[in-house]
Amino acid sequence: MLHKIPVDRKLIEELYLNGKINDEARQYSLDTLNPRNEWLLWLSRLLMFIGTTLILAGIIYFFSFNWDQITSVAKLLIVESMIIVTIVCAFIFSLKEVKGQLFLFAASLFVGLFFVVLGQVYTSDSPVFLLFLYWSILIIGWTLISNFSPQWFLLIFLVNIFLITWWNQWVSPSNDIEFMIYTFLMIFNGLILSLREYFASDEKMKWLRFRWIRILLTFLILPIMLIPILTLITSVTEATFSVILSAVLGIFGHIIFYYVYRYKFKDLLVLATLAFSACIVIQVFGFEFFGNLIGGTDGILFAIMGIVALLTFSSAIIVLRKIDKGMESSNV
Repeated sequence: MLHKIPVDRKLIEELYLNGKINDEARQYSLDTLNPRNEWLLWLSRLLMFIGTTLILAGIIYFFSFNWDQITSVAKLLIVESMIIVTIVCAFIFSLKEVKGQLFLFAASLFVGLFFVVLGQVYTSDSPVFLLFLYWSILIIGWTLISNFSPQWFLLIFLVNIFLITWWNQWVSPSNDIEFMIYTFLMIFNGLILSLREYFASDEKMKWLRFRWIRILLTFLILPIMLIPILTLITSVTEATFSVILSAVLGIFGHIIFYYVYRYKFKDLLVLATLAFSACIVIQVFGFEFFGNLIGGTDGILFAIMGIVALLTFSSAIIVLRKIDKGMESSNV
């Protein structure tokens, strides 16, 4: 039964305070729970990823420099060969190793390059969103078996670009529904983040536990929620239904973010990002409110906004510090 009890910092500290474990056992347990050299592992993988990206960029630039001298058939064969070679290398090095996962990631990038070259060779007039649609579909299988977060981020990025280009090129929305794309993006990316938080505790998906995955998804979602809110503030008298709906969802999204990462997962960096977003909203609202109130007196307006900015960001820092202390006390 003991193996089913979740271990966290609070449990370790309680055992130590009750005399169940000594100081050495406490320190060993804390180091096991949060390895001190974890940042070194993260840094080595980041450097390996950057190195792979630079090598791929070098290959692409080499062929682009000599592109005009290469025949159309040779162009396609070169890209196809790159896909085959990287796929073979991925399975030779095994997808359980970072090297194998990087080769699979490279193959996924070459798939997109193949579609670009194909469009150039046959001068295709197909809409751009089809490129991202086919690219996404072809790498879904590789992504599912990769257990590699950059591979997943590539797929998420491609789906987001597909949704945006599809909405603008195919749907060609009128002004009344133009901002509905933000609603779709909020739902899609919010679902991705929710699945990450749900499956991160699964032993089979330890690769999801890296904190930077949550942070990057947060950086992706918050601007999507923020833009409709700011648009509603700056054009409240001309706001369409899609702007109002997207802004309301954005506000609810901020509230959900605060609750989840304040009380459930307790992530101060996410809360700090959320506070920054809230400060921007207050700044824009203040600019609109005082701008309409005092008219065209720019000097007075900027002085007032400077005071508002000082009060807003100072208050955010004070609140975050109190939250941080509350989190520390609850973990002890």
